[in-house]
Amino acid sequence: WIRNVNIQSRLPILTWKAFIAAMLITGEPQFVIIKNSTDNCGHAMIIYKINISEGKLYVADPNYPNNRTTTGELSIRTISYSNGKFEPYPSFAKVGDNGILFDQIAFYPKTATFDWTKIGDRYKQLEEQTIGYDMFPPYNLFIKSENKMVPWVDNMTVIADTLSFYCQNKNIPLFLNGTDHLQKIMVYNKNGLYLAQTDDRGFIKHKLEPREYTFGIFITGPRMSNNILRYYYYDFKWFTVNLQAPIAESNKILSSNKSIFRIRLNGNYTKNSDFDGTTKFDRTIEFLGTNFSGNFSGNTFSGAFSGSSTTDTIYGNLNATLNSAHDKILDFDFT
Repeated sequence: WIRNVNIQSRLPILTWKAFIAAMLITGEPQFVIIKNSTDNCGHAMIIYKINISEGKLYVADPNYPNNRTTTGELSIRTISYSNGKFEPYPSFAKVGDNGILFDQIAFYPKTATFDWTKIGDRYKQLEEQTIGYDMFPPYNLFIKSENKMVPWVDNMTVIADTLSFYCQNKNIPLFLNGTDHLQKIMVYNKNGLYLAQTDDRGFIKHKLEPREYTFGIFITGPRMSNNILRYYYYDFKWFTVNLQAPIAESNKILSSNKSIFRIRLNGNYTKNSDFDGTTKFDRTIEFLGTNFSGNFSGNTFSGAFSGSSTTDTIYGNLNATLNSAHDKILDFDFT
């Protein structure tokens, strides 16, 4: 594109006439490429209107969304053509910069740039949110919460004392050696300050205090270049996460964990998940040495419990289902 702009900048009248012809014939917007001849800083924009008599190309400049400045003032953006040449166009490399005068203007034919026969397919991909998958196949981010790796989504609550996560992409051929398709990523805070990057195993681990955080995740993709493995931009996403410290074992409220229950049928115990019993069920259930008291309703026993075992403080409600003879426990649940 630099060579294209350099050539056209020597023949501005042909560039001007190319815009006129393309917009008169097609009635459609056209691409314009602008460049600063000193530092080769470039910018792509759309010409959506042309006024031939005034010598103006009307520009949709992404640095001026809806023709507004950063302070909200109206600014109709145009490139002027007079006396056989284009006047330099003022804009930015990015919003907030001091500004650049782009002195080279070039027509960039969109039907020559893109396969126009596939525009319908591309628009369908846009609607299905799969556009770009041919160049950037989907990947997965996983984060550790409650001692297991789960998909990382924005605004999720993570229960851990250390932020631990990784990126897996099975849709590209190269990945970190010795890993299951893990990729190199870096993490930044909300102010853009670098925090950490993946270790040799593809993980990022960063110990943080419990609170809400916003992170920028810079994801790379490896590619061979001149027989050297290099890492290139793949994606960048912002994530907000609410980091909560794990509940100490001594303070856990145990729920529906049947493997730690012992239920007594008048002195005979059953344990774990078989729920087998031999004698008639009375109005108490023993849990780790302490009795439940409650009542029957048909074949269901319900009782409340509050107390301590040797390791935990536990409270809640128990419901146990027995057979019709009340001599066998079929199931139970504690919440």
